[in-house]
Amino acid sequence: MGDPLWTRTEQLFADYLQFCARDPGTNGLPPRTPEAALLRTAAQELLRGHGRYFARYRDYGGNRAELLEMLADAIVPDDCKPTWLRVVTLATLAGTLLEHPGSSGREKVARDCRRMVARLCARFVGRHRAWLEAQGDWDGFCQSFSDPLPMSYWRGWLAQSFVSCILATVLIYLWSRVYRFCY
Repeated sequence: MGDPLWTRTEQLFADYLQFCARDPGTNGLPPRTPEAALLRTAAQELLRGHGRYFARYRDYGGNRAELLEMLADAIVPDDCKPTWLRVVTLATLAGTLLEHPGSSGREKVARDCRRMVARLCARFVGRHRAWLEAQGDWDGFCQSFSDPLPMSYWRGWLAQSFVSCILATVLIYLWSRVYRFCY
């Protein structure tokens, strides 16, 4: 029998990423679970506040799954405990990478979607499983957003996550410069 936490996590990220990868102008399927609905809402709020940052990842022409892995290493390093905001930030980045597929073709987008779901699951159910279980898994995710914390708490976490995203962008930029220089 499979791992229920892995299955639930896989369904959550697949639901969100398939929603993001839909054809422009279509509504997409409704969320299948409460946590999927909450993830869509939280990601939408994050995009509303920081859309210009995320916009740079639309129409990315390279390997989306590899870029997501590099961003994940910067946002949720192995020696750092995740937060729900970091989980939402990574999911939002993954969804943004899949938006507006352009000339990529549906097959490539579907393949990238599966790869990104697998990498997100490996990160949160594999590497950070103890943290996820300590938070009450995805029920804890729903609970954490239904019991609002003071704005000062969210501002602090948002600032920390945003700085992590900027750092990831700088590292990727520098990596691309070194890569071009060497090859």
